[in-house]
Amino acid sequence: MSHKAVEDIISRAVVDIEFRELLFSKPDEAIAGHSLTDEEKTALKNMPRDKFDSSLGQLEELAVSGGSLAQPSTGTPQTNPAPRFDWTKIGYAPSNTN
Repeated sequence: MSHKAVEDIISRAVVDIEFRELLFSKPDEAIAGHSLTDEEKTALKNMPRDKFDSSLGQLEELAVSGGSLAQPSTGTPQTNPAPRFDWTKIGYAPSNTN
């Protein structure tokens, strides 16, 4: 049970188009084998595709950078504190921040 598992699934969906299609067409199959809470499973299964697609650029940057987003004004990675992706943009509100 970990928000990390959700991040792993989302990150994979960002970089792997086939997995992304699986996540939105057969979410039970895509999330099988991951340690997820019932809340996380429900959130992933009900994640709106349009919100995911509209956030794809920022999600891609998050996946590639290992969790830190670039500062909007300079484009350089911010070291402390690292900004985090606003998960509510894709319809997920994590309660577990492990």
